[in-house]
Amino acid sequence: MFDAFVGLLEDAVHVLVLLFGVGFVWQAATLVSHQRTLSRLETNQTGAVEGGLVAVEGEVRGPVEDGLVSPIRRENGVLAKWAVKEYAGHEAGTGGGWTEFGSGYETVPFVVDDGSGPVVVEIDGEESLRKLEIDLEEFEDDPALELDVTERPPKHVREFLATHDVREQQSETSVPTSEDGDEQGDRRYYETVLDSGDEVYVVGNATRYADTDSAATAVLSPSADGSGTFYLTDRGRSAVLRGRIARATLMGVLGVLLVWYELGRFAPGVQFVQF
Repeated sequence: MFDAFVGLLEDAVHVLVLLFGVGFVWQAATLVSHQRTLSRLETNQTGAVEGGLVAVEGEVRGPVEDGLVSPIRRENGVLAKWAVKEYAGHEAGTGGGWTEFGSGYETVPFVVDDGSGPVVVEIDGEESLRKLEIDLEEFEDDPALELDVTERPPKHVREFLATHDVREQQSETSVPTSEDGDEQGDRRYYETVLDSGDEVYVVGNATRYADTDSAATAVLSPSADGSGTFYLTDRGRSAVLRGRIARATLMGVLGVLLVWYELGRFAPGVQFVQF
Protein backbone atom coordinates (compact mmCIF):
# COMPACT_ATOMS: atom_id res chain seq x y z
CA MET A 1 0.00 0.00 0.00
CA PHE A 2 2.78 2.39 0.97
CA ASP A 3 4.83 1.46 -2.11
CA ALA A 4 1.82 2.13 -4.32
CA PHE A 5 1.35 5.55 -2.72
CA VAL A 6 5.03 6.39 -3.24
CA GLY A 7 4.77 5.29 -6.86
CA LEU A 8 1.75 7.53 -7.44
CA LEU A 9 3.56 10.42 -5.78
CA GLU A 10 6.60 9.95 -8.01
CA ASP A 11 4.39 9.84 -11.11
CA ALA A 12 2.66 13.05 -10.00
CA VAL A 13 6.03 14.77 -9.58
CA HIS A 14 7.13 13.71 -13.06
CA VAL A 15 3.86 14.92 -14.58
CA LEU A 16 4.32 18.25 -12.79
CA VAL A 17 7.87 18.58 -14.15
CA LEU A 18 6.54 17.80 -17.64
CA LEU A 19 3.90 20.51 -17.29
CA PHE A 20 6.56 22.98 -16.17
CA GLY A 21 8.57 22.10 -19.27
CA VAL A 22 5.56 22.65 -21.53
CA GLY A 23 4.92 25.97 -19.78
CA PHE A 24 8.50 27.12 -20.37
CA VAL A 25 8.26 26.20 -24.06
CA TRP A 26 4.95 28.07 -24.38
CA GLN A 27 6.36 31.19 -22.71
CA ALA A 28 9.44 31.05 -24.94
CA ALA A 29 7.26 30.81 -28.05
CA THR A 30 5.14 33.72 -26.81
CA LEU A 31 8.23 35.84 -26.21
CA VAL A 32 9.59 35.06 -29.68
CA SER A 33 6.25 35.95 -31.27
CA HIS A 34 6.12 39.20 -29.32
CA GLN A 35 9.73 39.99 -30.18
CA ARG A 36 8.96 39.54 -33.88
CA THR A 37 6.03 41.94 -33.56
CA LEU A 38 8.24 44.55 -31.88
CA SER A 39 11.13 44.13 -34.33
CA ARG A 40 8.84 44.65 -37.33
CA LEU A 41 7.41 47.89 -35.96
CA GLU A 42 9.16 51.03 -37.13
CA THR A 43 9.50 53.71 -34.48
CA ASN A 44 7.15 56.59 -35.30
CA GLN A 45 7.69 60.22 -34.49
CA THR A 46 5.48 61.09 -31.53
CA GLY A 47 4.03 64.06 -33.40
CA ALA A 48 3.06 61.93 -36.41
CA VAL A 49 1.15 59.12 -34.70
CA GLU A 50 -2.13 58.24 -36.42
CA GLY A 51 -3.87 54.90 -35.80
CA GLY A 52 -3.28 51.19 -35.27
CA LEU A 53 -0.39 49.47 -33.52
CA VAL A 54 2.35 52.08 -33.12
CA ALA A 55 5.80 52.29 -31.49
CA VAL A 56 7.30 55.55 -30.22
CA GLU A 57 10.42 56.47 -28.28
CA GLY A 58 10.76 59.74 -26.45
CA GLU A 59 10.93 61.66 -23.20
CA VAL A 60 8.25 61.77 -20.54
CA ARG A 61 7.16 65.42 -20.40
CA GLY A 62 4.85 65.11 -17.40
CA PRO A 63 1.24 64.23 -16.59
CA VAL A 64 -1.68 65.43 -18.67
CA GLU A 65 -3.21 66.91 -15.51
CA ASP A 66 -2.19 65.98 -11.96
CA GLY A 67 0.69 63.61 -11.29
CA LEU A 68 0.72 60.83 -8.73
CA VAL A 69 2.52 60.14 -5.48
CA SER A 70 4.06 56.66 -5.43
CA PRO A 71 2.66 54.28 -2.80
CA ILE A 72 5.93 53.19 -1.15
CA ARG A 73 8.56 55.94 -1.44
CA ARG A 74 5.99 58.77 -1.77
CA GLU A 75 7.77 60.14 -4.84
CA ASN A 76 6.12 62.31 -7.49
CA GLY A 77 5.76 60.84 -10.96
CA VAL A 78 3.45 59.60 -13.70
CA LEU A 79 3.77 55.83 -13.16
CA ALA A 80 4.83 53.66 -10.23
CA LYS A 81 5.33 49.90 -10.46
CA TRP A 82 5.31 48.04 -7.13
CA ALA A 83 5.60 44.57 -5.64
CA VAL A 84 5.56 43.01 -2.16
CA LYS A 85 7.56 39.88 -1.31
CA GLU A 86 7.61 37.92 1.94
CA TYR A 87 10.18 35.43 3.13
CA ALA A 88 8.95 31.89 3.67
CA GLY A 89 11.38 29.84 5.75
CA HIS A 90 11.82 26.11 6.15
CA GLU A 91 11.18 24.28 9.41
CA ALA A 92 14.58 22.60 9.18
CA GLY A 93 16.25 25.93 8.62
CA THR A 94 17.87 24.59 5.45
CA GLY A 95 16.15 26.71 2.86
CA GLY A 96 13.47 29.22 2.01
CA GLY A 97 12.67 31.90 -0.47
CA TRP A 98 10.89 35.13 -1.23
CA THR A 99 7.28 34.77 -2.37
CA GLU A 100 5.37 37.56 -4.09
CA PHE A 101 2.19 38.52 -2.24
CA GLY A 102 1.10 41.40 -4.43
CA SER A 103 2.17 43.51 -7.38
CA GLY A 104 0.81 46.09 -9.78
CA TYR A 105 1.18 49.64 -10.97
CA GLU A 106 -0.33 53.07 -10.41
CA THR A 107 -0.43 55.61 -13.22
CA VAL A 108 -2.02 58.73 -14.63
CA PRO A 109 -2.24 59.80 -18.29
CA PHE A 110 1.08 61.33 -19.32
CA VAL A 111 2.80 62.92 -22.30
CA VAL A 112 5.72 61.54 -24.33
CA ASP A 113 7.57 63.70 -26.86
CA ASP A 114 10.61 63.07 -29.06
CA GLY A 115 10.74 66.70 -30.19
CA SER A 116 8.29 66.32 -33.06
CA GLY A 117 5.14 66.80 -30.98
CA PRO A 118 3.39 65.19 -28.00
CA VAL A 119 1.49 61.92 -27.76
CA VAL A 120 -0.55 60.94 -24.70
CA VAL A 121 -0.08 57.54 -23.01
CA GLU A 122 -2.98 56.07 -21.03
CA ILE A 123 -2.60 52.66 -19.36
CA ASP A 124 -5.34 50.57 -17.81
CA GLY A 125 -5.74 46.86 -17.10
CA GLU A 126 -3.84 43.99 -15.51
CA GLU A 127 -0.36 43.08 -16.67
CA SER A 128 -0.03 39.87 -18.69
CA LEU A 129 2.58 38.46 -21.05
CA ARG A 130 2.28 40.07 -24.52
CA LYS A 131 -1.01 41.84 -23.71
CA LEU A 132 0.11 44.54 -21.27
CA GLU A 133 3.67 44.74 -19.99
CA ILE A 134 5.46 47.43 -18.02
CA ASP A 135 9.16 46.60 -18.07
CA LEU A 136 11.24 48.96 -15.91
CA GLU A 137 15.01 48.50 -15.72
CA GLU A 138 15.64 49.00 -12.01
CA PHE A 139 12.49 47.25 -10.78
CA GLU A 140 13.30 44.72 -8.03
CA ASP A 141 17.02 45.57 -8.07
CA ASP A 142 16.89 46.94 -4.52
CA PRO A 143 13.92 47.09 -2.14
CA ALA A 144 12.39 50.51 -1.58
CA LEU A 145 11.54 49.32 1.94
CA GLU A 146 12.75 46.27 3.87
CA LEU A 147 11.21 45.23 7.20
CA ASP A 148 11.78 42.27 9.46
CA VAL A 149 8.87 40.32 10.88
CA THR A 150 8.73 42.40 14.08
CA GLU A 151 8.34 45.74 12.25
CA ARG A 152 5.17 47.32 10.91
CA PRO A 153 5.18 49.22 7.62
CA PRO A 154 4.41 52.96 7.67
CA LYS A 155 0.75 53.95 7.80
CA HIS A 156 0.59 55.06 4.15
CA VAL A 157 1.94 51.66 3.04
CA ARG A 158 -0.56 49.76 5.21
CA GLU A 159 -3.45 51.81 3.84
CA PHE A 160 -2.31 51.27 0.24
CA LEU A 161 -1.92 47.50 0.64
CA ALA A 162 -5.33 47.26 2.31
CA THR A 163 -6.98 48.77 -0.78
CA HIS A 164 -5.19 46.20 -2.99
CA ASP A 165 -6.12 43.11 -0.94
CA VAL A 166 -2.53 42.34 0.08
CA ARG A 167 -2.72 40.49 3.39
CA GLU A 168 -1.06 41.92 6.46
CA GLN A 169 2.43 40.85 7.41
CA GLN A 170 2.29 37.68 9.50
CA SER A 171 3.27 37.71 13.14
CA GLU A 172 6.62 36.44 14.35
CA THR A 173 7.01 32.65 14.26
CA SER A 174 9.48 30.10 15.57
CA VAL A 175 10.64 29.01 12.11
CA PRO A 176 14.46 29.16 12.02
CA THR A 177 16.24 31.84 10.05
CA SER A 178 18.00 31.09 6.79
CA GLU A 179 21.75 31.08 6.40
CA ASP A 180 21.46 34.65 5.10
CA GLY A 181 19.67 35.75 8.27
CA ASP A 182 16.22 36.18 6.69
CA GLU A 183 13.32 35.22 8.95
CA GLN A 184 9.86 33.89 8.30
CA GLY A 185 7.60 36.90 7.69
CA ASP A 186 10.30 39.40 6.66
CA ARG A 187 9.06 41.62 3.85
CA ARG A 188 10.55 43.54 0.95
CA TYR A 189 8.66 46.32 -0.83
CA TYR A 190 9.81 47.15 -4.36
CA GLU A 191 9.01 50.26 -6.37
CA THR A 192 10.22 52.07 -9.47
CA VAL A 193 8.80 55.43 -10.53
CA LEU A 194 8.69 57.08 -13.96
CA ASP A 195 8.73 60.88 -13.99
CA SER A 196 9.39 63.81 -16.30
CA GLY A 197 12.71 63.50 -18.09
CA ASP A 198 12.75 59.70 -18.26
CA GLU A 199 13.19 58.14 -21.70
CA VAL A 200 10.62 55.48 -22.63
CA TYR A 201 9.81 53.15 -25.51
CA VAL A 202 6.09 52.54 -25.90
CA VAL A 203 4.12 50.19 -28.15
CA GLY A 204 0.37 50.54 -28.08
CA ASN A 205 -2.90 51.02 -29.91
CA ALA A 206 -3.14 54.56 -31.26
CA THR A 207 -6.46 56.41 -31.42
CA ARG A 208 -7.43 60.05 -31.80
CA TYR A 209 -7.08 62.07 -28.60
CA ALA A 210 -10.45 63.42 -27.50
CA ASP A 211 -9.16 66.67 -25.96
CA THR A 212 -9.24 69.12 -28.87
CA ASP A 213 -7.55 71.82 -26.78
CA SER A 214 -4.43 69.71 -26.35
CA ALA A 215 -1.39 69.86 -28.63
CA ALA A 216 -1.49 66.05 -28.71
CA THR A 217 -3.61 64.53 -31.46
CA ALA A 218 -3.28 60.85 -30.52
CA VAL A 219 -3.28 58.60 -27.47
CA LEU A 220 -1.48 55.27 -27.02
CA SER A 221 -3.21 52.69 -24.83
CA PRO A 222 -3.90 48.96 -24.54
CA SER A 223 -6.56 47.67 -26.95
CA ALA A 224 -10.04 47.99 -25.49
CA ASP A 225 -10.77 44.29 -26.16
CA GLY A 226 -7.37 43.10 -24.89
CA SER A 227 -6.47 41.57 -28.24
CA GLY A 228 -3.48 43.78 -29.04
CA THR A 229 -0.08 44.46 -27.57
CA PHE A 230 0.89 47.18 -25.11
CA TYR A 231 4.47 47.45 -23.98
CA LEU A 232 6.25 50.20 -22.05
CA THR A 233 9.90 50.18 -21.01
CA ASP A 234 12.69 52.52 -20.00
CA ARG A 235 15.38 50.17 -21.37
CA GLY A 236 15.27 51.38 -24.98
CA ARG A 237 14.15 49.43 -28.05
CA SER A 238 17.45 47.71 -28.90
CA ALA A 239 18.04 46.53 -25.32
CA VAL A 240 14.50 45.17 -25.16
CA LEU A 241 14.89 43.12 -28.34
CA ARG A 242 18.20 41.63 -27.20
CA GLY A 243 16.88 40.89 -23.73
CA ARG A 244 13.73 39.14 -24.94
CA ILE A 245 15.67 36.88 -27.31
CA ALA A 246 18.05 35.89 -24.51
CA ARG A 247 15.14 35.23 -22.16
CA ALA A 248 13.23 33.22 -24.76
CA THR A 249 16.32 31.14 -25.58
CA LEU A 250 16.94 30.29 -21.92
CA MET A 251 13.31 29.37 -21.25
CA GLY A 252 13.04 27.41 -24.51
CA VAL A 253 16.14 25.32 -23.87
CA LEU A 254 15.12 24.60 -20.29
CA GLY A 255 11.58 23.69 -21.36
CA VAL A 256 12.73 21.37 -24.15
CA LEU A 257 15.16 19.58 -21.82
CA LEU A 258 12.46 19.04 -19.18
CA VAL A 259 9.92 17.80 -21.74
CA TRP A 260 12.47 15.54 -23.45
CA TYR A 261 13.63 14.05 -20.17
CA GLU A 262 10.14 13.35 -18.86
CA LEU A 263 8.85 11.96 -22.18
CA GLY A 264 11.72 9.50 -22.03
CA ARG A 265 10.09 7.98 -18.95
CA PHE A 266 6.68 7.54 -20.56
CA ALA A 267 7.57 6.99 -24.24
CA PRO A 268 10.21 4.30 -24.84
CA GLY A 269 10.92 5.72 -28.32
CA VAL A 270 12.19 8.97 -26.80
CA GLN A 271 15.80 8.48 -25.72
CA PHE A 272 17.39 10.68 -23.10
CA VAL A 273 20.02 10.24 -20.45
CA GLN A 274 18.38 9.11 -17.22
CA PHE A 275 19.98 10.50 -14.08
